[in-house]
Amino acid sequence: TDIDSYLDSSENSNSFFNFKNDIIENKNVVRYNLIENLSNNIEVEFCPSIECYNLIANSFKTANSEIKCAFYEFDEMNLSNILKNKFYENVSIELIIDDAYLEEKPLLNLIGANSSNSNSNIKIYSDINRNTKYNNYMHNKFCVIDDKIIITGSTNPTNNCLYKNNNDLIKIDSKYLAINFENEFDQMKLNKFGYKKDSVLEYNNLTLNFENETYIVSSYFCPEDNCREIVLEKLNNSKVEILFANFALTDTEISNILKIKKQQGLIVEGIIEKRNLNLQGSTVKELNKTIQIKLDKNKYNLHHKYFIIDNKIVITGSANPTGSGYDYNDENVIIIENLNFANMYKEEYLSLIK
Repeated sequence: TDIDSYLDSSENSNSFFNFKNDIIENKNVVRYNLIENLSNNIEVEFCPSIECYNLIANSFKTANSEIKCAFYEFDEMNLSNILKNKFYENVSIELIIDDAYLEEKPLLNLIGANSSNSNSNIKIYSDINRNTKYNNYMHNKFCVIDDKIIITGSTNPTNNCLYKNNNDLIKIDSKYLAINFENEFDQMKLNKFGYKKDSVLEYNNLTLNFENETYIVSSYFCPEDNCREIVLEKLNNSKVEILFANFALTDTEISNILKIKKQQGLIVEGIIEKRNLNLQGSTVKELNKTIQIKLDKNKYNLHHKYFIIDNKIVITGSANPTGSGYDYNDENVIIIENLNFANMYKEEYLSLIK
């Protein structure tokens, strides 16, 4: 079903910051500006497409030792069978799934394989005992494979996300970036969710080189890394253009900065999932008085969560620009600066608004 945050009711990591009357301390020292040479270029696919399935499937098949994935929902049986086969090859499989989707057949398929082998390498966790003030979602969409490959974006491994909804899916081979995602996974599997989490970032503002391409990449996790402020800063620094495609938009601070940038003379426009136009807390109708916002034409869902800034920076990941996305759910945000990469997102955007 992948209804995402449809029931959303609102909407430089700092060493210390206030969050809903809680104080969160960033105990890590983050290393910036490291350079890493990639053995493979960054890949991006836009769904619905068989290529989205292939990216995940082929990444799973290449695993030699370990697959760790945090997904809101997982209902694609072929991918489940690939994981089962990797389990029989003695690859460790660990999944974190939102508690609402623990009974779906692909997960039961893995649990069945698990119970038939006393030396099980399959572990499935959830946020069922998150015990936070608001019982929100484990809404991440990411995998870490063999401590070096990251898959992320807006895509859950579901039939809807892969074959019906508009989504993005990114694959990055980076050992430094993988550490950030693996640290986040490891604390969630210890039942630390929402505002109970610590910032676990170790590397950011990475320079990733592949042949003639240079990417500047940073990752953040919500709510502990102040995702809203990170996104606001990038939007505020824009000079020419902001384009966006979002499943939902309810965050007033994001909407306000979009209006300000439009008033400053920038090109600012976007597209929103049509069924969320009247979502409680939606800022779209008010924002549309200043900014041109289109409603998607997909009879299923526009499930994207991205901004394109000045034709060179892409902000994407699992987090919708909503109160739940930034403040309560467990989410990830990734920021990639590269002209060719941003152009692929702009082409996707232009295809959506035709």
